[in-house]
Amino acid sequence: MINSVPKPAPSARRRGHRLRALAFITAVLAFAPLAPTGALAAVRPAAAGSLRTWSGYINSTDGVRLRANSVGGGAPSAKVVVLVHGGPGLSLTYLRIFDLLASPTRQIVSYDQRGSGLSTAPADGDYGIEAQVSDLAAVRTWTGAQQITVIGHSWGGYLAAAYTALHPSNVAALALIDALPPDLNAAATGEELLGERISQLQGEGLIPNPLPPVVNNSCLADDEALTPAYLANPQEPVDPSVVWGSSCTESTATAATQAFVNDQGELPAIVTDLGQWQGDALVMQGAEDPFGLGWSSTSVAELKSAQTQLVIVPGAGHFPWIEHPGLVLQTVAQFIG
Repeated sequence: MINSVPKPAPSARRRGHRLRALAFITAVLAFAPLAPTGALAAVRPAAAGSLRTWSGYINSTDGVRLRANSVGGGAPSAKVVVLVHGGPGLSLTYLRIFDLLASPTRQIVSYDQRGSGLSTAPADGDYGIEAQVSDLAAVRTWTGAQQITVIGHSWGGYLAAAYTALHPSNVAALALIDALPPDLNAAATGEELLGERISQLQGEGLIPNPLPPVVNNSCLADDEALTPAYLANPQEPVDPSVVWGSSCTESTATAATQAFVNDQGELPAIVTDLGQWQGDALVMQGAEDPFGLGWSSTSVAELKSAQTQLVIVPGAGHFPWIEHPGLVLQTVAQFIG
């Protein structure tokens, strides 16, 4: 139990200073065997080159400019899907695989959170939940859609859930992938489990000890060194840049994590409001997620009034699409509709 505001420990370089990747049950989906090579064609647009694309800036409510990317859409009544990346401090680039879900009838929008990637940092240093939710609201307004489907991964799951709680009429559907729930105890438990796994893998020589230092406000080398801890099989050869994307901003990671702790008094109200939301929800988590399956069970319990599907991806870690891209994309595509 966490009864007071925790202070960053000297060992925080293991990950404890950031909730990095920091994600009501009606069905547990049955799994088919992993799709064969070429399965991604099932979700790939037939004419990807003809899809509408846009990249640029969206103004938020407090002077922050959010770098955003949009693929697809344009057809009448096209569905709008907004991706909320993890971290805090990462960028939209590591979620680009979900652009494969775009079509004329499905617009995929992603954005760099405040102070992350190519977005600007808030002048007043505000990384609290209300400011983060206002950014997502600004993105929704920019799309022109009254209702959107929100997909949040890891830390982004916390922001997606909070947005759903505070703007329920604007959310048609909510997908939480390995999502940090709005629960400080669940966060602390997950971080403890991750720390144990990192220590174990350092002892086995799969993760360096000490970890690479932060250089020029970038925590990307640190993240990439920790890649084995986030996979179901830590010895699987994976390009770390595919896992983590193009950037990690240390100052944002630290400030946003501290804001999460400072906002703990607001979390019970967020959970209460989230429990009253009655939309369609998907809760997905890798069976070997180093943060533990308590995150998905907590999310399911919080979605008391939603029509929720729980999907535990076998043989996958915190980024389940890395190990099972076909299965994850097909499941998410079916959920979006």
